[in-house]
Amino acid sequence: MRRLLAALLAALVTPRRPGRHSAEYLAAVHPLPDPAPPARWNGPSAREVRAIFSDERVLHLPPPQRERHYAHALAALGVVYDVPTP
Repeated sequence: MRRLLAALLAALVTPRRPGRHSAEYLAAVHPLPDPAPPARWNGPSAREVRAIFSDERVLHLPPPQRERHYAHALAALGVVYDVPTP
């Protein structure tokens, strides 16, 4: 009985290769790709967008007309502005 327990303990304690979900295995089999360079922003600047949303001529308009104005002004800058529909 002692021999059997000793053999079982020896089998459990011996070093094994890393499992499929261990960091060692994943680093060896699936190395991380090089990170891509950061994308450059090609949209309008914050100043341009802020000017559209704070235009004094538009603030008195009813909300549907105001939204249409925002969509039109942003479309002129190349931005798709999804106008909420009632």
